Amino acid sequence: MKLLRTQIAEILSYVGSIASIVALLNPSIFQNDQAKYILSNPFSQALLVIILLVSAIVTATNIIFSGYDRKIIRAGKNRDKKINDEMKKILNGRENVTVLSRNLSWAAQGSELYSILEKKAASGDLNLFIHSANPASVELQKRGATVTYYGGYGFVPESRFTVVSHRSATQKMAIGYADGDDHIITWYRHGAGPELHLAKDLLELLEKSCGAVAKNQ
Repeated sequence: MKLLRTQIAEILSYVGSIASIVALLNPSIFQNDQAKYILSNPFSQALLVIILLVSAIVTATNIIFSGYDRKIIRAGKNRDKKINDEMKKILNGRENVTVLSRNLSWAAQGSELYSILEKKAASGDLNLFIHSANPASVELQKRGATVTYYGGYGFVPESRFTVVSHRSATQKMAIGYADGDDHIITWYRHGAGPELHLAKDLLELLEKSCGAVAKNQ
């Protein structure tokens, strides 16, 4: 619900901005004769119309991409299955993936998700950051994954995320988190904001501080 309130507030903010520009198109609201003259000028009117159109386009773009970058999985009996289906979509591409997780509990050995991780490891496209070694991570490491264990660093990150195409111009990040009984998966794309850069900084810090366990070692 918090996410919904935030989206509504953003939309109302955009609408308020457009309404303010629309008001400027009416010169009768000004008492100053010079202001009335300027706003009655065809060139000024055309300029304001252009500003209004640009604002409308920006508003529409923000609304459209806000919905496109977020996947809301509603509470219900199929919630866990839908979350797993989204994880399959995230992982099941040809790009390399970097996963920051607690213990990979969402990808139990023998599951379809784990099979996807095995294929990624075998092709050299899997980089894992988890708290400590477990049978799943050890097996994935043997198959070719690079694994960083951050448990010895003295803290457990609150963040849980997956970066796709790490260190490339097309990289993007998916963060999953709870919003009440719903589950939200939000995508952050390269150049769209600071979130992806902060995640990359965290990964680099963990990698340099904890040391990655190299493939097949």
